[in-house]
Amino acid sequence: MKTIIVLGIPGCGKTSIVELALKRLKKYEIVTFGTLMFQILKEKKIVKTRDEMRKLSNRIQRNIKKDVTQKIADLAKNKNIIVDTHCSIKTPKGFIVGLPEYILKKINPDHIILVESDSEEIFERRMKDDTRKRDNDSTDKIQLHQEINRSLALSFCTLTNAVFSIVKNDTGKLMAGSRELAEIIEM
Repeated sequence: MKTIIVLGIPGCGKTSIVELALKRLKKYEIVTFGTLMFQILKEKKIVKTRDEMRKLSNRIQRNIKKDVTQKIADLAKNKNIIVDTHCSIKTPKGFIVGLPEYILKKINPDHIILVESDSEEIFERRMKDDTRKRDNDSTDKIQLHQEINRSLALSFCTLTNAVFSIVKNDTGKLMAGSRELAEIIEM
């Protein structure tokens, strides 16, 4: 069984590219880390929307992440999975590492793939997305977040010995990006 982690900042098109690639990758199941967290937090009546999650204390997030990590590790025993998640989460106090060492070691990924887009494209996508309550980040802050993610993703690979790749998701080229993602995973 293989475990692939696909990372990217909000607005890079990570989920769209993964969902499209999954149509080609019949032997994989997608698991969205944030969705599992949200389900648990909503059941416990801690949050009402996904956007509230990043404003929770680090302690609460850490406890929920442990539960989600165990669910993913159990699933990965019997299936090839793609974990759709964030490398880092921007909070009012700073950045939280999305996948601390205890999570990485438990999930033990074979491959870590970072989805990136031009910071101006991400800015425009976020402005058009009325389904979420996004921070009003400048293109410079978006670029910094992507740079932080590159550093973190490489450190994740150092801890797990996973292979590292970057897939570009340029506006209007979703199909090409999803094809590249699928080809990397199939290797």
